[in-house]
Formats: sequence, structure tokens, C-alpha cells
Amino acid sequence: MTEARGYGEANLAVSRRFRLGLEVATRLAERTSLAREQRIQDAEERGYREASELRQRLTAERSAAEAGLRPTLTDRWWQLADHARIADSWQLACGWQSSSQLANDAARRIGAEVQQRYGIDAAHPGVKQREVEKLFREADMFERMSGSGERLTASQLMAIVDLLDSTAAYEKGRSTSVWA
Repeated sequence: MTEARGYGEANLAVSRRFRLGLEVATRLAERTSLAREQRIQDAEERGYREASELRQRLTAERSAAEAGLRPTLTDRWWQLADHARIADSWQLACGWQSSSQLANDAARRIGAEVQQRYGIDAAHPGVKQREVEKLFREADMFERMSGSGERLTASQLMAIVDLLDSTAAYEKGRSTSVWA
């Protein structure tokens, strides 16, 4: 009985992290999309040449995103996909769906597969917003400490959640074992 309960708790923890990963992916995609639009607007204000160069870079970025998303439309990809790959692909698809039909198709396929396979609405995975905000604060701190200037992906944030959960569980175990 205890073993079965342990599996149930493990499944809940995995589901929670996956839901959190999907929510974070959605939010990161929104941030990316808004930042891209702001970059275009800023470049247009600075001049035609700069705006044209930015559009060319964004076209190349969109093509790279589409190349990364194309496999999500195949059954083979879904046979091999884990939660981290799904969350990263969801982030990429959501970030480009307003300007790419392929990204829009990928977002629909990912949403449908996540619903069918895991019973989770990818667009609204049911995560407490304060948990997401806390994770973003942790991620911002991590990004500042790394100094790379790179934004974290959903799977990297899921790994941070795993690390934080493991650390909390370890600390909880230490504090109870000291007094036991």
C-alpha cells in the first residue's frame, strides 16, 4: 500500500512539474513575442535600413523555429518526446504562432497531444500563478548570476524546479532526521 502511494505521489510531482513547465513555456513565449514586436517597433523608429535588417534576422529566426517545430507534427517525434522537449516545443510554437502557420499548426498539435496523452490543457495547465512568479524570480536571479544574457527555456526552468524540490526535500529530511 505504501509503495502504491509512493508511485501516486511521484506521478503527482511529475505532473506538477510538467504543468509548471507548460505554463512557464506559455509565459516565456508571450515575453519573447512581445519583445520581438518591440524590437521591430524600435528599429522602425530608428530607420528603414535598421528595420529591414531586423526583419531579415527575424525571418531567419522564424525559419529556424519552423525547422525545430516541423518534427512535432510527426508521430515519430511524439514516440520519443519527453516532458522537457514538449515544453520547449510548446514555448517555441507559442512564441511564433502569430507569425508562422507552421508554428500555429505545431501549437495546435502539441496542445492536442498533451490533452490526449496527459489530460492537461497546455494553454491553461492549472498552475498556481504565485508558483510561476516565484520560478521566474529564481530564473531571473540565475540569469543575472550566469551573466550570459541568454534567456532560459522551459526545460531549463523545469530542471530548476527539480533542483529546488530536491533541495527542499533534502533539507526537510535533514531537519527531521536530526531530531529523530
